[in-house]
Amino acid sequence: MKYVLMTGATGGLGQPIVRYLADSGCYIIFAAGTNEQKLAQLSEIKNVIPVKIDILDSDSIASVHQYIQSKARSSETC
Repeated sequence: MKYVLMTGATGGLGQPIVRYLADSGCYIIFAAGTNEQKLAQLSEIKNVIPVKIDILDSDSIASVHQYIQSKARSSETC
């Protein structure tokens, strides 16, 4: 499996990039803030895994890092 970590996925350019990568067969782990509506929209796309992150909270960053490591440990990258 190929995984992509993406930030800014809920922004204007991020959403089409997420769709393109998902259509290309990649799994997208996107780190996002708290915009629930945009998170829900992107979550409906096949192969998209939303991950909430607070970049001002070191525990949040560590948690996301640990999650990414568990998913991508034996994977390729796009």
